[in-house]
Amino acid sequence: MAQTDEIQHFLTAKFGEEKGNNLYSMQQGRLRRLLQKAQKNHSPAQMKTLEKTILPRVALYQILQETPEKADAYRIVKEYMVDVVCEKSKKQYSEMEQMPFFYDIFRKVFTFVTLKSDNWSAELFCREKDKFTIHIHRCLWYSACKDNGCPELCRLLCDCDEINYGGLHKMKFAREGSIGKGQNFCDFTFLRQTKKEKV
Repeated sequence: MAQTDEIQHFLTAKFGEEKGNNLYSMQQGRLRRLLQKAQKNHSPAQMKTLEKTILPRVALYQILQETPEKADAYRIVKEYMVDVVCEKSKKQYSEMEQMPFFYDIFRKVFTFVTLKSDNWSAELFCREKDKFTIHIHRCLWYSACKDNGCPELCRLLCDCDEINYGGLHKMKFAREGSIGKGQNFCDFTFLRQTKKEKV
């Protein structure tokens, strides 16, 4: 299910068909304006990430702040992120974790994508047999939230990293801080879990 469909389903389930669809229509209109604005300063690859992942959530947060739900806007978006987005991601990671050599495959893919994509400015800080750490110094998620007047929303997106990776059994995720929570950089540390450590 596409994220826009997930948002519509979430809103109608929470607020009922009429109000939910009205909020969804407002969210879609806001999303179109945000995407049009973003085209001036972002690469095609960044625009794809903004369209599919980041700006739908920013648009939802913004329109909720302009309705009687304003006081609960952050809580509602958090509910959507935790109960819908993170639940889906956790299930996907749980299935991926069943693959042989999961840690090695994950390390290779995560490192390649993070270092090569212009969604981030990142460096491989540490690479050992059973541990690797990546530092991110510039993040599209944070800049998009900040540029659209809601830097506080990025804290919630950072929390999703901890939720998504925190439930893994073959690998442990550790973090000291993130840009969205006031640090100078985000750190992602992943450690292979041995059978002894899992017991």
